[in-house]
Amino acid sequence: MALLVLATLLASACRDPTAGPGWLSGSRPPLPTYRAVRATGPIQVDGRLDEPAWARAERVDLVETLSGRPARYRTRAQILWGGDALYVGFS
Repeated sequence: MALLVLATLLASACRDPTAGPGWLSGSRPPLPTYRAVRATGPIQVDGRLDEPAWARAERVDLVETLSGRPARYRTRAQILWGGDALYVGFS
């Protein structure tokens, strides 16, 4: 079984990088960069973005999926860092 997995991984690594749909073909523009804001206080990982640091974090609209299709739902991402953690919040 491990040999089958290894063979599959090697075969996919050796494929033509210009073939295939979307991001696999190399036809997409370079990935954007986003600014992560430093959290000045503790961040609770509780599913709520109600700490003051989240109000300062840049909001990024996610408008398309990895396949290039428009996103079905309005989604925003925010990124914070602090101590030894990176926090990514979605709303």
